Amino acid sequence: KEDRFYIKDALQDPPLTAEGHKDAKKLHHALFKNAAADGDTDNGSSCKPDLFIVSPLRRATQTILIGFHHYIAQRDREDSTRVPVIALESCREQAGIYYSDKRSDISDCAVEFPRVDYTHIQSDGDVLWSKHTRETMADMLSRQKEFLSFLEKQSNISEVVVGTHSGWLAALVNKNDLFRIEAKNERERIQAGFCTGEVRSLLLTWASE
Repeated sequence: KEDRFYIKDALQDPPLTAEGHKDAKKLHHALFKNAAADGDTDNGSSCKPDLFIVSPLRRATQTILIGFHHYIAQRDREDSTRVPVIALESCREQAGIYYSDKRSDISDCAVEFPRVDYTHIQSDGDVLWSKHTRETMADMLSRQKEFLSFLEKQSNISEVVVGTHSGWLAALVNKNDLFRIEAKNERERIQAGFCTGEVRSLLLTWASE
């Protein structure tokens, strides 16, 4: 019954639910509460990202824009420190069958979210999604390889906020052999299930370093 619910075309690329909005706002309050506890009153948050990367699916994009609203808005007032917010297909949820995982046309996304840069996505329509087949795990892991390769090339970036999905994250930390957890005492924390609006910090190092 639950699967049949998600194959209705009226559910294509849904926005955050009311509960999702609450979770995103909780994320916002938690970030700035922690910043105040750390004595950070300049930027309003202990998080200092150089880049925001979001899945082009609406719910993930909204979570970042709401959860980090104060930070993004404050930095936007100073053009010289404007932090890019870009959308990448490589960090979207596993595609296919479920309309909730079929993205909107990029031309529509750009109108709804003018703060987001969609120029890294080549196709206006969703070429990853199929009504009849679900994207294989191997295909999604291949997209994650593209994502990690993109990150590695951002040589001037030290802190990145990624707005993505629980299924994508679970595959990255549990199934992708390109992603290895060196600290054994961190394995349980990193590989646990992900909640809506959860922030989990990771320090990435590249094998070439």
